[in-house]
Amino acid sequence: MKKLAVLLLTALLLLPLFAGADEIIPANEKHPRPEIENVGEDGYLVNEDDEFIYEDAEEGLWLYVSSDLRVEIDRYTASNMQLIWYTAHIWQKDGDGMHTFLSNPAKPFEDRMWVEQIARKYQLVFAMNGDFYEDRVGNMPVGCIIRNGKVINSKPSIRSEIPTLDILALFSDGTMRCFGGRSNTADEYLAMGVTDTICFGPILIRDGAVNEKQLVDMGRAREPRTALGMVEKGHYVAMLVEGRTENSIGSRYIETAEMMAKEGCVEALNLDGGQTAVMCFMGTKLNVTGQYGKGSEQRLVTDIVGIGHSVQVTEK
Repeated sequence: MKKLAVLLLTALLLLPLFAGADEIIPANEKHPRPEIENVGEDGYLVNEDDEFIYEDAEEGLWLYVSSDLRVEIDRYTASNMQLIWYTAHIWQKDGDGMHTFLSNPAKPFEDRMWVEQIARKYQLVFAMNGDFYEDRVGNMPVGCIIRNGKVINSKPSIRSEIPTLDILALFSDGTMRCFGGRSNTADEYLAMGVTDTICFGPILIRDGAVNEKQLVDMGRAREPRTALGMVEKGHYVAMLVEGRTENSIGSRYIETAEMMAKEGCVEALNLDGGQTAVMCFMGTKLNVTGQYGKGSEQRLVTDIVGIGHSVQVTEK
């Protein structure tokens, strides 16, 4: 009996080490949507050449609707902690999903730019940072990197630290799937119909299940986070959590995963965060970059993840 009591006490003491996410309670619900004319039953505009664009940075709502794309971005704050995050729901009608966009396709490891600069270059409706693979060249394993059907780095890799070099594969049919870092070679991904691989990690959600054990083991530090995932083919979710600011302390891996799960994701990967974390709408950066060391500058990158094209996105 005494031995059993000791075991129970030990289990209780260890419980906080393996506890899941703290509950994050939004202070605001989804913002009311303005009325949009000429919308079909499927939620897209009826006329092929029309665009509806709505931006309210003060309230925290950004909308884009065309005949084949719908983007809804809400900014949320938590009522029980200092936390600000952006959730983008993206629907594409009969499209091939999201893609990566290089600042200079001829030099995929060079010519770093701001995320918003690359977004404007390609006139993207929605854009965010990716895996910042170029920073790993020469420093650590790079992972399997494919950009628009072209192999940038072919060697599969895995790490026990961040980044774990897990893969979010973007398929030509518009689906997304998560894989471990050594699951497939670059040629095998191409044969499967993968157009792009985002290589960072850890995996947040795979096959509808939150990767709870690994995410808790990876640590409970709060940092700026970005994540990308899929609800179903043609419906994607992107999330950015601000951190290192007076108004937002950042999130833990497990909290980010559970937030993505609440949005309906069945696949989701943690992307590079920290100073790399940027979300853009119509070529404009939405989030605040936090303080790191002596500065609060976002990182320059060679590529981004994005979707949609609009001539309304112009150089600024």
